This record gives sequence, C-alpha cells and structure tokens, in this order.
Amino acid sequence: MLIAVRNQVPELLPLVLSAYGAPSCLLFGQEIIQSAEGVQQGDPLGPLLFCLTIHNMVEQLRSQLNVFYLDDGNLGGSLEEVLHDLRSVERIAGELGLQLNLGKTEIICSDTVTMNTMLQEVPGLCVTKREQATLLGSPIGGIEGVRDTLMAKTRSLGVVGNRLQHLHAHDALCLLRHAFALPKLLYTLRTSPCFFCPELQVFDSLLRSLLSSILNINLTDPAWSQASLPVRCGGLGVRSATLLAPSAFLASAAGSTDLVHDILPPRLQNASYQVQGEALECWSQGHNAPPPSAPTSHRQRAWDEPRVAAAADALFGAATDDRTCARLLASKRVESGAWLQALPMSALGLRMDDDTLRVAAGLRLGATLCQPHNCQHCGGVVDEFALHGLSCRKS
Repeated sequence: MLIAVRNQVPELLPLVLSAYGAPSCLLFGQEIIQSAEGVQQGDPLGPLLFCLTIHNMVEQLRSQLNVFYLDDGNLGGSLEEVLHDLRSVERIAGELGLQLNLGKTEIICSDTVTMNTMLQEVPGLCVTKREQATLLGSPIGGIEGVRDTLMAKTRSLGVVGNRLQHLHAHDALCLLRHAFALPKLLYTLRTSPCFFCPELQVFDSLLRSLLSSILNINLTDPAWSQASLPVRCGGLGVRSATLLAPSAFLASAAGSTDLVHDILPPRLQNASYQVQGEALECWSQGHNAPPPSAPTSHRQRAWDEPRVAAAADALFGAATDDRTCARLLASKRVESGAWLQALPMSALGLRMDDDTLRVAAGLRLGATLCQPHNCQHCGGVVDEFALHGLSCRKS
C-alpha cells in the first residue's frame, strides 16, 4: 500500500511512504497513516516513521539539553525541567502506543541530593556514575570514562585478534585494516579527547603484536612506524591510534562547531573549549605546519597529512644506508601499494598465500625474512632481507 503524506518539512513535500500495516500513528498535526500490523523488522522506513511519530513530543520538551537520535533521547537541565520532561515523555509516549522503559533510563548527576529527589519522584531509574557516563556511545564523564572506553576497545581487539589467527593471512590483514582495528576506534577518537591517554599506546602495542603475528615477521620500531602510515605514504594502512587521535578529534571539533552552538543552551554557547586547545598543542608536536583553515578544517585528512609527513620524514632521516632510502622511496610509489588495495578474492586470483604476503610485507617494511645463506641458483650471498631474489638472473 502506498500512502502519500504531506508534511510541514519542505524536504518531505510530498513524501511517498510504503506502509505494511502498523497501528494508526499520528505523524504531524492531523495527518494519519492508517495501517494494521506495523512496520516489519528491518524495514528501512522504520526509523523514519518512528522519528516522524515522536517529533511533536520532542519539540514540547523544556530541558536546555534536548538531543534525540531515534529512540535514544538525552535530556539535561535543572531538576524541575528534566522531571517535567520525563513525565511528559511517559504521558505522550503512552498516547502513541509507546512505553518508556525505566530499567534502561539512566540518571547522571554529581549532586547526591538532586539524584535522590529524582529517584523518589521516578522510582526505577538506573543510576550511572559520572565517570561512566556516555552520550550516544561516546564517553562524557572525563578522563576516567575515556580510559575505560579505550581499555574496553583494547580488550575487544584482543578477542578479535585471537580469532583472526585462524584465517588466511591476507584475509586477516584485510579485516584488521578495514574493520577491526582503527575503524572500531575512530568514533571514540573523533568524539572524545583520547589523545592524552596512555591507553592509546596499549592499543597500538596490541595492534602491532597482531600485525606481526598475521604477517609472521618481526616488526622493529622503524618497521612499525612505516607500517602504521597510509598506503600512499609507504605504509600498510594499519593506522596508529596514537598518531591519528589529535587529527581525528580536531577535524570533528571543526566540523561540528555550528551544530554544537545550536544544541547548547545560550549560557554555554560562548564558553571556551579548553580540550580543543590541548588537542591542537598535541597535534603541533613534531612539525611546523599551520592548522588547516576553512573550508578544509573539517576534513580529517587535512589534519592528518602534516603528522603523516613528519613521521615519513623521520624514517628517511633515520635511514642509515642508500638501500633503506631507496626502499622507502619505492614504497611511496602508487604502483607499489596496489596489492594492499586489492580484496583477497580467490575467484579473481587476488588472494595471496601466507608466504607471498609475508615476503611482500617484509620487502616493503625492510623486515628480516630469512637467515643469511647462499643462493641455490647462482651461488650468491642472500642476506637476512632476502633482496637477492629481486636481482638474481638465474632464479
């Protein structure tokens, strides 16, 4: 059944919805969708219909902080404001056929008297300590909350890492890069000040150990520094959380400034954000590049480039011979990193066996690959870096 719904929001005029029979739900004003069963689980229209249904309720709330994302609502303000809004949500939601689950409703307050009053007025609320408080999954309770979140992410990486050991090395490397390492941590890096937490180094140490185990090579400090760079800069693309943290936070802060200004109450809109200055100081260490300005300041790559370039320059500066310099220069060529961008698909002949991946990564990073010996083809000396095979004319 196709139903055309006219809405007060210009972008949704007219909006055609596919309804699969839900109880009649009030969207805006007197506009009603007649249905019988409800939107099925997984229907992409479910979130839209839910947001339209509770929109009028959210607009009636008085709290200074009023942030909703689908069914995850966050209210902040005085005791009277929050208590009034909580009762309003219970009443209006009941009229819409919804029910507020007090067992999953958290109260966060540093004033014991206020907290006890709230619990007396609304029994059944869950009490969350300030240092454990989160907003949409991001820690907001200070440095202790950030550290707890990072340690949880590290433990999660350890569990996943143990399971990756049972896969083909190429599959494991691809999953580690694109799914289970920095992608799982990036949201936290962008929304909370993680850059000054030593727990990031613990995360990086575990990531380094997992990468070394998957590739079956010994990652020395220079090899890990190179491996943690983007592929375009000669690395393996397994990014270091410590290197990326200030860039991710500053890009997010620059991109969300206007939105934060609209969300905060008037008395806080012009408040200074000290943590942003600390992030900028951390970001500036090791290079002399100026901070990005609009319109690129909201792009994480614009903040990341100077730090990546400084790390790459440090590798060149520490090179002790021409062979190392030549390897670093060759690794920055676009063609040299093409194999890292290919998906490990056997049907297309793109999945490397474990030995091939080990040699490819070792040659790129300058890692030790074998014991010194004589070449069985030409009799020449093969050192521990196994570069002889690239020039042996009889192999």
